[in-house]
Amino acid sequence: MLGIGRDDAPTTRRRRTTVWTALASIFAALLLTGSSCLGVDRTNDILSDAVLMLEQESASWEQVLQDTRDKLVAEGKKTLAVQVDKLLKDTMQNVGIEARCYTDFLRDRVANDLKRLLARQNDDEPPNDPRFCNPSPDSIDLNLLPSERRLIRVDGFNLSRSMVTARVETTPGAFVDVSDYVDDPSSYLVTLNLAAIEQDQPQLLPSARRVVFALGADPATATENSVTILPKTPDPVPIYAKTLVTISGKVHLHDYDPESANEDRDVYVNQTLIVRSGAVTPATWSFSNCVDHEVQGDLWVQFSLNQSTGVVDAVGTAYYWEGSSCADKVHVSQPLAFTLTPTVDRPSYPFSTPLADGDGGIYPSLLFTYHDPIIVLPGEPVPLYPAERLHR
Repeated sequence: MLGIGRDDAPTTRRRRTTVWTALASIFAALLLTGSSCLGVDRTNDILSDAVLMLEQESASWEQVLQDTRDKLVAEGKKTLAVQVDKLLKDTMQNVGIEARCYTDFLRDRVANDLKRLLARQNDDEPPNDPRFCNPSPDSIDLNLLPSERRLIRVDGFNLSRSMVTARVETTPGAFVDVSDYVDDPSSYLVTLNLAAIEQDQPQLLPSARRVVFALGADPATATENSVTILPKTPDPVPIYAKTLVTISGKVHLHDYDPESANEDRDVYVNQTLIVRSGAVTPATWSFSNCVDHEVQGDLWVQFSLNQSTGVVDAVGTAYYWEGSSCADKVHVSQPLAFTLTPTVDRPSYPFSTPLADGDGGIYPSLLFTYHDPIIVLPGEPVPLYPAERLHR
């Protein structure tokens, strides 16, 4: 028995050594395999935990990204850590975007980007849940130079031009499709090229009401945002502030006396009036004499200036008086109504209608002349005529 035991001992020891060597190799292989598997699982956990945290309203996307980056570095996932760090920096440069999106937009965008990283890590289909923000600018001001309104930006995420339509509303309910002018520089941004629209269709925007963007293929469920078009303010229209009207010529007075010589006299007139827009300018001229002032002519006229057209309207009456005191009665009267226009072909109006009867009369030969209008823009000071300066 002892002999047999001694003969088997070396063999037993060799067998045990072989078994332990095999077990160590298997364990080492398991450790290597398990380390790789644990690494993948840990990466998934890190990214999944970050997404879950971002879906909580109180989470800070900046802190979550910093922690996620540091955990990936600790796990040796440097490539993923670099991607998360880039996401952190890019997002920090866009903090103002929430003003035209919504309060938690950046947090949702970061969560979406981490889901896409996780999907690529596992060779899964990335999420495709596009989000849409308010366009920038929120209005198209046609008073700006075309170079100052070249693009409309619409921020979001998971965006592409195939998902977005753009239409110009010309009249309520009537649209012109301009989706061909939509571009997608990145999945975070689509743009509408206003400069190209204005070059190809110069009459479209000036007569339109708004631009409507829609996200989604189904019009019934598409998300819409719109940009108001502010029409160009008309250029200020010059106005006629005031003008001069001159009356010149003579009036012949005739007193018929069958018992003695006829009495005649000429009265000469040369007077200039300032006629202002928004006011009525009255004027009266009296022509009298002969013997004992028995014959008298009166001319009464009101002038008004149209500030838009510059036309001066005049209305009034001419009178012929006869009597020992020129106050006995009116023998003849004649209404007047005429216009003076700021044109070359009719700047003047002649008045030569005789007012006479068997006792005598007046025979005017007068000319009303329109000249030297002053034209200004609304709100501008109105210059003075030289005569106005002298009397100030």
